Amino acid sequence: MSGGARTVAESALTLGFAAGGAALGGGANNFATIRTTSIVTKQQKEHMQEEMHEQMTGYKRMRREHQSALIKLEERCKVEMEAHKQMLDKEYESLLQQFSKELEKLQIKHQQEKERKVLHSALVCSIFFASNWF
Repeated sequence: MSGGARTVAESALTLGFAAGGAALGGGANNFATIRTTSIVTKQQKEHMQEEMHEQMTGYKRMRREHQSALIKLEERCKVEMEAHKQMLDKEYESLLQQFSKELEKLQIKHQQEKERKVLHSALVCSIFFASNWF
């Protein structure tokens, strides 16, 4: 062949000789079996399937790790939300008590002011009527 281009059959032949020579260790039979194109194609497909299997295994492992990390994150967020909810509930109860006390104080103050006004108006009325009688 010209230009250094090699066919699959030539590659198989070369690989066959190299493998055969190494496998036999230079014994009496140094000729390797010539592999046909279909055998080489079959071996390539097997190799591709092995690579695909390794990639899928890696993908599945990464997916499991990601799922595990996601579950841990969700659990941590859930705990954090619960703690925040409890803090807000405490703050709400505290404010509710504070506002109840303030309301009670204002009601007492209002009642006292009301009584003072009633007393003052009764006093004014009595003074007015007392001054008109004379």
